[in-house]
Amino acid sequence: MAIHSLTVLNRLANGYLRGRYKPLFAELSITLKCNYDCAYCDQDRAAGGLPLPELRLVIDRLAEAGVKRVSLTGGEPFLRKDLEGILDHVAARGMKSAVVTNGSLILRKEHLVERFSEICISLDGIGKYQGTNRVPSRFEDMEAAIDCVLRHGVPLKLSFIISRWNAAKENIDLIFDYCNRRKIHFLITFAMHDVPYLHDKNDKNVLSLLDEGAYHDLINYILEIHDSSPYILISRKAYLGLLHWPDTRMMRMSAADVSRMGIEDFSPKRCHYGKYSLFVGHDGQVAPCCMTTGIIGRRNLLTDSVEDVLGSVREHDCLNCYNVYYTHINHLLSWEGLNVALMRRLRHTVHL
Repeated sequence: MAIHSLTVLNRLANGYLRGRYKPLFAELSITLKCNYDCAYCDQDRAAGGLPLPELRLVIDRLAEAGVKRVSLTGGEPFLRKDLEGILDHVAARGMKSAVVTNGSLILRKEHLVERFSEICISLDGIGKYQGTNRVPSRFEDMEAAIDCVLRHGVPLKLSFIISRWNAAKENIDLIFDYCNRRKIHFLITFAMHDVPYLHDKNDKNVLSLLDEGAYHDLINYILEIHDSSPYILISRKAYLGLLHWPDTRMMRMSAADVSRMGIEDFSPKRCHYGKYSLFVGHDGQVAPCCMTTGIIGRRNLLTDSVEDVLGSVREHDCLNCYNVYYTHINHLLSWEGLNVALMRRLRHTVHL
């Protein structure tokens, strides 16, 4: 079940009108361990996460902060042998659980599928494009995981990350066609440009990032066919912001950067991360989002008070970022975006 609309509206109103911000959502990294070796990932795949007793304390403090939904991330969350215990504690504290997964272990832990309010499976593409970034991975196995989630009636979305090796218009067409045919919501994002992601670990000159021309061509193509799918989750406005991103070496911009570069029309008016959403790293350290870990906040839910943690991430100088999904959420949580969303909901409800 989704978080009730009135809860969301109440939180937004308290933030906008009274400056009283309480997070609705949290991303919680429960391990850095992963059974895949992805081309664009620079995490330490041998590192684990907090033991269950400490993780329970982190979950307690997220509930105390007012969080309503916890999205479990990694690494690969399904590698945790105590995943069921984690889900039990999230539920006991009155919060919903979601998960971001590579999908490879879903069939082995099918008994846990219905414990999630939403499952997001990360992919490279459809057919031959699956496995171009993620090693080892076959599309046939991913489709079995997709079928499993749909069979259990759990809300599903597919997240496709584009790098040099799967950046093809054919892949974009296949993604749109597949998700349209199967009526699955999806998003397309890009590997980050200022992180040295390596496809060939032995050749440090081979980067997984697109050159700027190919990158712009692909975004333009997504914009060209964007309206052909009712299932794409990221708005045209967010992709337009990515198209006008002036320096692919920058992962984020301050208000001063946005003004200096003259891209106010393509930027969110404010960043809501740290106010309505938190990212908790595998060690309990908190940041507004995963792109600001170790940069903003630096407080820890295991050692610092909830109020100190929230205060450390609530105010920051980020306004715009290279993560198109985060940009989309920031547009949606603006008054303009919220009004559009409400009108769409109203039209569907009363058949206007």
